[in-house]
Amino acid sequence: MVVHLEDFYFRRLPLFLAQKDHGLSWAHDLGSVWGQELGVVSDRVSGEVDRLKQEISAREFWRQGCSS
Repeated sequence: MVVHLEDFYFRRLPLFLAQKDHGLSWAHDLGSVWGQELGVVSDRVSGEVDRLKQEISAREFWRQGCSS
């Protein structure tokens, strides 16, 4: 039921809230496992990791803006 890497990251792991770096240091490893489990090519995995990083950045930007 996990279509995108961010589905797995945000809905099934508490990394965004639990890790100081929001789990960014694990993004490539998570992408590799996700890609292997779904049998997707490495180009798509790279795209999904980039997409995840952009979403983490957007959520962090929003959070920082609200604390000002």
